[in-house]
Amino acid sequence: YSERIQSALEVSAQAHAPHFRKGSEVPYITHPFHVALILMRYGFGEDVIIAALLHDAIEDQEVPRELIEREFGKRVAEVVSQVTDDKAQPKEERKKAQVKTAGKKTNDAKIIKLADKTSNMRAITFSPAPSWSVKRR
Repeated sequence: YSERIQSALEVSAQAHAPHFRKGSEVPYITHPFHVALILMRYGFGEDVIIAALLHDAIEDQEVPRELIEREFGKRVAEVVSQVTDDKAQPKEERKKAQVKTAGKKTNDAKIIKLADKTSNMRAITFSPAPSWSVKRR
């Protein structure tokens, strides 16, 4: 992999270092790594892999978009912005906005969202939070 991907791995790891997946002891960083690995397996290019590694950086860790653009370019920053939810909105509103705007996103953003959802579903299947009921899973 390239120096840019290495740098994105480092930024993502640093941003997510102290966090864990909901209700588990699994380090959160495994999630963006998994999303990137899914896309690498299917041959997506460097910018998509970098955006996948950083897809939660703005939303969850408040990494400035400007930093992403400066370090990884405008295209990566735009894709990361497209997959970033507005945390100021209630969860239900964010989910509705995701559905409403999904068709307007770039193909890169769409594919990252699909890999993100795939990763989340796998996590629920293989390591659900102990407090989650079968119905919630």
